[in-house]
Amino acid sequence: MAYLRGRAIFFHGKVVREVIKVIQDEKLEDVSIYISKAEDRILKNIGVSDFYHALKRFDTETFTHSQEVAGLAVLIGVKRGFSEERLVNLAISGYLHDIGKIFTGIGIIGKKGCLTAKEYAIVKEHPIVGYRHLKNFIQDEEILSGILQHHERLDGSGYVDQMWGDEISEFGKVIAVADVFCAMTSVRAYKSAYPPMQVIQQMVYSEGFDHELIDILVSFCSDGKLKVS
Repeated sequence: MAYLRGRAIFFHGKVVREVIKVIQDEKLEDVSIYISKAEDRILKNIGVSDFYHALKRFDTETFTHSQEVAGLAVLIGVKRGFSEERLVNLAISGYLHDIGKIFTGIGIIGKKGCLTAKEYAIVKEHPIVGYRHLKNFIQDEEILSGILQHHERLDGSGYVDQMWGDEISEFGKVIAVADVFCAMTSVRAYKSAYPPMQVIQQMVYSEGFDHELIDILVSFCSDGKLKVS
């Protein structure tokens, strides 16, 4: 979970903290500005703020995950040279990407065993459900694209619309990478945490993720390169 103390950003969450620890020549004070501005904009938008607080009440784990995704997405965006405005918008998209899960039901989201086919189909609706609710309060199409497309994959294997390659927005690609990395390296009700490098290796072998973004994750590692045995 990311929170602010003064002008520095801190993360509760072992993996994200480890990633940040090994970033070379990064100014975390600057990153915290984008996170803070994103939170301010969310809280000043009454409609969006209601959903933001509803997610926190709904499930602390999902809320914490969304904060981690926002933080990691901004770090990736900094490496990509995004403008300040786009970094703030990217953080907003990361914070709100799982809002649709509010309507999924905690019985499914917090289930410890395997989901049934019906339950999984319901979970897969959360990007479009979140998008449909938030588009009433957010006009920026990039922010909305990250929410709607964060489960799309470059090879067309994702959902909701089975988009391919550059049909997926840059925000959709960034949030997808941050989402999977944070989720896979965290303990969930249904799984243990996977080692960060194992997750990155799996993403490297996948045809679904932007490998330039994965390279940025790799650059966050202390040795600066991925060793695949």
